[in-house]
Amino acid sequence: MELAYWFSKLPFSPRLSYSPRYFSGDDPSTPDLERFDPLFYMASPSTWSSGGNSSLTFLNANIFAQRLRLDFYLSRKDFVNVNYWYVRAAEVNSPIQFGQGARLNVSGGTPVIVTGVPDAELSHEFYVEWTHMFNKHVFLTAGLAGSFPGQGLRQITTTGAHDWWGGLVNLTVRF
Repeated sequence: MELAYWFSKLPFSPRLSYSPRYFSGDDPSTPDLERFDPLFYMASPSTWSSGGNSSLTFLNANIFAQRLRLDFYLSRKDFVNVNYWYVRAAEVNSPIQFGQGARLNVSGGTPVIVTGVPDAELSHEFYVEWTHMFNKHVFLTAGLAGSFPGQGLRQITTTGAHDWWGGLVNLTVRF
């Protein structure tokens, strides 16, 4: 789902959109596996459900991701979009994708393996992408992402959760 408004009369015709995405987690208090496991995710970092960098970590299972996006049409051949994702775990202490966050806890003197995160806040991410169309068959895309860990990741990382920066340059030629 996406809610959007296009400010077509303003310079660069900005388009503002909001897109929430929810992928259920597993309730650790039941014996059933309720987690949603996707088959694939979308093709461009600006459209990935959990963010450009974060999509490499979370892969759309046990997350509630909210994206705010602002598109600008600089010219007929140049487009820029700015994205912000706020990603939370759908279910605390439940695996995020394939058991990330597994750790040993002691409960009543008994060691217990726990997966997932104890706090739902996973990350904040910003991603800026520019596309230039050379012609209808060739275009260049460049992007930069910065991901910042939330309390859920900070609480389970013994060596410290660090910011994560990534970038891309992609030349596409269509035949």
